[in-house]
Amino acid sequence: MKLLGIGPKIEALHPSEAYEFSLLSTDGSLIEFKKEGKLLFLTFFSLDCPSCMQELGILNGMKEKIPEDFSIFAINVDGINSMEKLVKFVSEENIWFKIGVDRDGSITKKYGVYSLPTSFLIDRNFMIRFRFLGPVLNEKDLFRKIEEIK
Repeated sequence: MKLLGIGPKIEALHPSEAYEFSLLSTDGSLIEFKKEGKLLFLTFFSLDCPSCMQELGILNGMKEKIPEDFSIFAINVDGINSMEKLVKFVSEENIWFKIGVDRDGSITKKYGVYSLPTSFLIDRNFMIRFRFLGPVLNEKDLFRKIEEIK
């Protein structure tokens, strides 16, 4: 698939500490993204991005396959005005992982996201280890990187 240019460009990063933040979730509660001693996958997406939607579908299908100490967080970059549309999407697709809205773009900016989807794999010490530029279309790509940082 990589020869066809399909799938993410995966970059190993010089480990740097992830940023903690709190966001409003689709159910109105507050999501806290902080160091918890777990492996974390953080992805930034838009509802108007077809490859983002494709990636979210693949991540949603991984529920029974991911390690117990692994969490997925998805950050919607469409702003607070898209909340109704986002709530409908989460309900219709039965999304099981946490989704929050970056209301003012500040979190997107902190993480240096300039294209969508962009995702980060964060180790148990809350250090960013890999950046995925483009959609994760094959769960094997993600599982391979998880194994590298376990």
